[in-house]
Amino acid sequence: MKKHLLKLLFLLLANQVIVIGQDVGELKKLKSPKQMLKGKGISIKGSLSGTYNIYHANGLENRQSPYNYMFTGNIMIDIFNKIRMPVSFSYINQQASYVNPLSTSNLMPFGQPFNRISLKPKYKSVQLFLGTVSQTFTPYTLAGHRYQGVGLTFKDKDFPLYGGLMFGTLNQKVNPDTISLNKPSYQRKGMGMQLGYKTKEDFIELSLFSAKDSYQPVDIIFDKYNLSPKSNMVSSIRFSKQLIKKIIWESEMSISALSSDIRAVKNTNDNFLKSFGGLYNTNASTSYFKAVHSSLNYKSKSYQVGVEYKRIDPKYQTLGSYYFVNDVELFGVKASGQMLDKKVSMMGEIAQQHDNLDQTKPQTSNRIVGSVNVIYVPNDKVNLNASYSNFTAYSNYNPSLLYLAKARPLEALDTLNYRQVNQNIQANALWQLPSNNAKMHHQLTSSTVFQLGNDVLGGANNNNQLENINLAYGSTNETLKQSWSAGINYTNVTAPTLSTSIWGPMCSIAKAFLKEKLKLSLSGNYTFSSTQAVLANTQLARVLTTRLSTNYTVSPNGILQLNASLLSKQSPSNESYGANFTELSFNIGYRHTFSVVDLKFK
Repeated sequence: MKKHLLKLLFLLLANQVIVIGQDVGELKKLKSPKQMLKGKGISIKGSLSGTYNIYHANGLENRQSPYNYMFTGNIMIDIFNKIRMPVSFSYINQQASYVNPLSTSNLMPFGQPFNRISLKPKYKSVQLFLGTVSQTFTPYTLAGHRYQGVGLTFKDKDFPLYGGLMFGTLNQKVNPDTISLNKPSYQRKGMGMQLGYKTKEDFIELSLFSAKDSYQPVDIIFDKYNLSPKSNMVSSIRFSKQLIKKIIWESEMSISALSSDIRAVKNTNDNFLKSFGGLYNTNASTSYFKAVHSSLNYKSKSYQVGVEYKRIDPKYQTLGSYYFVNDVELFGVKASGQMLDKKVSMMGEIAQQHDNLDQTKPQTSNRIVGSVNVIYVPNDKVNLNASYSNFTAYSNYNPSLLYLAKARPLEALDTLNYRQVNQNIQANALWQLPSNNAKMHHQLTSSTVFQLGNDVLGGANNNNQLENINLAYGSTNETLKQSWSAGINYTNVTAPTLSTSIWGPMCSIAKAFLKEKLKLSLSGNYTFSSTQAVLANTQLARVLTTRLSTNYTVSPNGILQLNASLLSKQSPSNESYGANFTELSFNIGYRHTFSVVDLKFK
């Protein structure tokens, strides 16, 4: 695999040299070095910031560390506007955590590190990735997985060939820890390449990604956690073709080979295709999966119409992605357009999808998804937006031999049919109110959400409903450098066994002092909630949330930040509804921008 990556890199560089070499006949037209460098130079700029946080809770266990700090930095190195190299780093004294139900402590640290440093130098159309970085080839191969290593991309709008490379560690090794009960994992390394060719209207692209866990004999302890070392290779071809004027066909086809245990007996009769041209070693645990995504679109100046088809095999997986949806087949239609001199924009789509493609599940789910969105902007003072979406899911359960145990099998089958319908309506409005003062601005905003759910199992309906209304008024005074807003929020949720209403006011104010060097903002909301459960008394609660933010410009390059927040919950009717508690957090931070070098040629 490394040989093929080196060949691709050589090919990319060789083609770039050829392009440069083709300008020999134009040397007389080139500018002198002084003219080429005029107005350009070398600069090194960036920023450094640090924050210190204090957290305290009364009435419940701490949900975060009482004290923690974080340092971050960004540096941009620019050489003649041709070579740009951004550098970033972050350091935090505590790792991110997750809830571990097997531990006596609620929050346990992840084993993978979150402190990182990354460099991304760029020269013309070539960009290099160093450190802790991420790249994306396609959604079905390498799709944003973070790795520690090196990567390269090349893409020039005037050159038809483009591509990318990567090599690095996707996961660090985490040994089992019986004290913290962390999540163990093998060290996983990966490499990938992408090569594409584009014209003005069309392109074709090939991608290849491979990942493999490192296994040592001492790692047999991982078997206790049902973990086995895996390997994966994925290939993908993606293309776009303009069939006729305004009609474009886009498609992607991917094949993934996944070995669930690299220790299994190796296959000795692999053919050229199954081994990806001899690049992948398969064994008895290797399985193959495919994914297809295709669309046909008609595009004009004022509207667009298209159809889409997607099919992803059950258990399709790539180790180059954190999360993947598989076992789905979808067909959809979508359209969008503008009218009334672009004052009205409309978008809509409807799709049907189902799972259980290999017919191995005891049930098959069919879903119909439809949505429409309308935006109306008659002038620069009014903005209206309304949307409707409908989600429907059907599940027809195949109980195998279970129905034989029922007294009346035919009726028993009917009770296993399940249907779910969710309808969502949302509307938003913004109105800039008239004002006689150009420095004074007033606006009125509102939003409404209505959601209706209906779960049908057999003959029993489980309806649920959500309503939310938000209304706010805001004012800005540019002369006094201040702004404020006030509003009210109401939410009501109704379910078969529970009904909850939440309402209350909210407000905020912001003002600048000392020639805008000092900026203060204060916001808060006070909500009342009432919950009524079946065969239970009504439960009441009050929640107060306030936030204070302060920014002070110490110098042209330095900003001091102070932030504080308070969350207080009181349940006067019944403490069993939830313990009364108070949370207070406070943080202080400083951000400094700097310019080490800033040379310009005259």
